[in-house]
Amino acid sequence: MTTSTWNGYEMERTDPEPGVARLLVKPRADASLARDAEGRPRWYWKVHFWGAFPFVDLALLARGWHVAHATVDELYGGPECMRRMDSLYDEMVARGFSRHPVLCGMSRGGLDTANWAVHRAGAPGAIVLDNPVLDMRSWPLGAGRPASRSPWCLENAKRAWGFADDAAARAFAGNPVDAAPAPIAAARTPVLLVQALADTVVPPEENGLPFFERLRAAGGVCEKIEKPGADHHPHSLDPPDAILAFLDRHLP
Repeated sequence: MTTSTWNGYEMERTDPEPGVARLLVKPRADASLARDAEGRPRWYWKVHFWGAFPFVDLALLARGWHVAHATVDELYGGPECMRRMDSLYDEMVARGFSRHPVLCGMSRGGLDTANWAVHRAGAPGAIVLDNPVLDMRSWPLGAGRPASRSPWCLENAKRAWGFADDAAARAFAGNPVDAAPAPIAAARTPVLLVQALADTVVPPEENGLPFFERLRAAGGVCEKIEKPGADHHPHSLDPPDAILAFLDRHLP
């Protein structure tokens, strides 16, 4: 383990295997630790894009939360991604942290987050999806809007999932836009969608918006914050008050 600082907070780093880093940022005052209904310290899981648009991360650290991350780059919510996420989660719980972290799925991190919420149903305390990729046919395949095709990312996604070719990726029935709403609704996991309506990278009409409607139709606990005229960047909200208010409403 090594220690450093991140935005003025102490950060632990461990490298349990080649290419995988685990990060844990600690609040400044142990006496102010935020705790869940079981008395365990709360933690926010920045699933992808560590350090990007950290408005919620910093606000929760100031409230006494921990913030964690594990490397899942270019895994697209596939089996290896689930293994790495399981490993981080199991370690955090073993160390005494909350059994119900809040997960942030930003952009392609939506695949990781939504798939893990199905894979470990009931484990997330809440989910924030931010301009999320929820259908690989949309991005990186570009089956809807051709401009959304990303050849390099598509090759990595096919490798992560074991797809032989584009046709196999197109035929895949396990994208979270289709497969995740019912189990997430059944688990009663609160979901907040933060959606830029003019996203030119990840088409909202193929990802976040249909996912939200299917989640709501399945009886899910869900809310939506729309950003009219906004593109894929910037992510999150600055200040993040509306996201924090969602967490306050839904966390016991």
